[in-house]
Amino acid sequence: MLVLIGAVLIFDACTSSKKVAENPTAIVNSCYDLNIEIRSDKNSDRRVSDRRVYELVSFELQDNCLLTVVNYSGGCTKPEISVNLLEIDRGAYPKQALIDLVIQGEDACREWVTDSIAINIAYLEAMARDGGINLRFAGQEKEFLYALPLK
Repeated sequence: MLVLIGAVLIFDACTSSKKVAENPTAIVNSCYDLNIEIRSDKNSDRRVSDRRVYELVSFELQDNCLLTVVNYSGGCTKPEISVNLLEIDRGAYPKQALIDLVIQGEDACREWVTDSIAINIAYLEAMARDGGINLRFAGQEKEFLYALPLK
């Protein structure tokens, strides 16, 4: 009986700290700006000590916001999030952009949290209308082809 009560308490504590992205369209009003940090040194090391490991789950484009669903470790504190544009390869077709999504902050919890992060990609709209631009995220395998019709 005590084992059952303990299991219920642990399960309840874990599920109450999850932040699940139930309505990603509500996030459009709070798009994270894309910080332009084009690197001159392609081999520069951008390690941050309290960076959280994350996994890209899916993308959805809404206006100039890329709604990105991610999983990351945490659950007890709200992380600090920044989005950095590190490089653009205009010689490739389609053009290639390398984006560094930084989720950081100390968190004692180790729960796998699902969250929506909206990224303002208006800066890349002209390239999206000129044949498209492939958005690659540093350290991730998933990519997003941002292509729009000509005006």
